[in-house]
Amino acid sequence: MPALMILGGNIRFAGGIAIVIPLLVFLAGQLALFFISVMVGSDESPELGASAPVSALFLRRTALTAGGYCTLLLMAVPVLGVMLRAPGTLPVLIPAMAGALVSNLVIGHGMPIPLMRPDFGKAQKGTMLGLVVGVGVSSFWALLAWVLVTPNPFGWLKG
Repeated sequence: MPALMILGGNIRFAGGIAIVIPLLVFLAGQLALFFISVMVGSDESPELGASAPVSALFLRRTALTAGGYCTLLLMAVPVLGVMLRAPGTLPVLIPAMAGALVSNLVIGHGMPIPLMRPDFGKAQKGTMLGLVVGVGVSSFWALLAWVLVTPNPFGWLKG
C-alpha cells in the first residue's frame, strides 16, 4: 500500500537536512550495535576476558567504551557537515544520536548480532533478536529526530 501511495503521488517526502538527520541517527545506532557485537560476540572473547588481569566489570566498560568511541570517530565528519550546514539541528541531532548509540551499545552487549567470520564461513555467536531490537531502537530514535527536525512532519501525506 505505501508503494502504491508513493507511485500515485499521494506521498511526498521532505528533502535536504530533514532526511539527513534521521539517517545519521539510524547509522550511529547501527554502527554501535555492530562494533559492540564484534567485541563481545567473537569466539575468543571469553578466553581473553578470563585471562585478563582485570575485573569483569572493567572488561564490560572497556567494550562499551571502545564500541562508542569507534562509532563517534566514524560519525564525526558527517556531524561536522551538519554543524556547518544546519547548526540549528544540533540540539536534536546530538541527543538523538547519543540515545541511539547508548541504547544499541547496551542491546549489543547483552544480545550481540550474528556475524560471519571470514575464515571457513564460521558464524560468530549472536542472536537475530539483538538485530531486530537494535534496528527497532535505531528506527525509534531516527523517527523521533525526524519529527523534531521537520517543520511539518506529517505534511508528506497529501490527500
